[in-house]
Amino acid sequence: MRRIRKHFQGLYWRQLLVIVSMVLLTLFLLGASFFSLSYNYAKNQEQDELRIRVQTVSQLAVGYLENDPSYDREDFRQLAVVAASVSDVEFLICDIEGHVLLSTDRDLEGRVVTMPAEMVQEVLETGVCSRRGDLGGLYASKRFILGVPASSGGRAVGMAFAVSTNASLNAMWQGFIGLFFMTAFVVLMGAFMASSVTAMRQIQPIREMAQATRRYAEGDFDIRMNDYGREDEIGELAASFNNMAESLQQTERQRQEFIANISHELKTPMTTIAGYTDGILDGTIPPENERQYLQIISDESRRLSRMVRRMLDVSQLQAMDPLRSGSHFHI
Repeated sequence: MRRIRKHFQGLYWRQLLVIVSMVLLTLFLLGASFFSLSYNYAKNQEQDELRIRVQTVSQLAVGYLENDPSYDREDFRQLAVVAASVSDVEFLICDIEGHVLLSTDRDLEGRVVTMPAEMVQEVLETGVCSRRGDLGGLYASKRFILGVPASSGGRAVGMAFAVSTNASLNAMWQGFIGLFFMTAFVVLMGAFMASSVTAMRQIQPIREMAQATRRYAEGDFDIRMNDYGREDEIGELAASFNNMAESLQQTERQRQEFIANISHELKTPMTTIAGYTDGILDGTIPPENERQYLQIISDESRRLSRMVRRMLDVSQLQAMDPLRSGSHFHI
């Protein structure tokens, strides 16, 4: 589980998550902005169309409301029903008190319906009333309602209300939502593929560098980075790694040569000192020659001391400048 969590916390998944999140945020903001603008536009457009239709119906309903004997009430009823069917709008013709006298909605036939008092008052006072509601539970869902007075000779004899079924608006929103999600899916998949390829191109050299670093730590300086022909920061970093590997390899070669040389230089005086000392101790060297060979032993000891002192000086230089630690040491 820890290994899986560590895998998904890598640079590849982090970069991919950031890009996908930005795309989702952009799509959400664009969708919300477009939805808000289109909703307000559709709402205003619907309100204007409803106003025109209900005003036309209210003018035709004056004779119906005044009980004019010459007015054909049945023709008006049929005309209202036809207007409602072709426009997806239900019309309610009310008297001055808000009682519904005629309704094109078949669900309301035979029912006693009275418009809310605040809507009736608003129509009579301001000349128009528009809001969303269910008319006190008359409808199962909220609908957009617009009412205007039916006036004769400057006097209101009743009022007409238009109730939108929102069928066309709902169809538009369904089409918009389907189009939006399809577009969002295509854009998201495109962003996912593009970001995946881009992230992999950036992460792969870093993974190779991490592997090369582990090889360097084990003493293998033969591995080299592939810059993939890139001239960006990754290519520059790969070139720096290769230069570092060349320097480390040269330093290791010089260190080995230095050890070999110093081993050879140390072996000569130590062999001389050991040989002459053994010769004196076992009597191989005559007593009269002991002083001569002791002088040789003393000279070789001083030479050995000088070499050891120079080695200490080189060690101090290596500690001060690690990149020059493999410089040749000559005795």
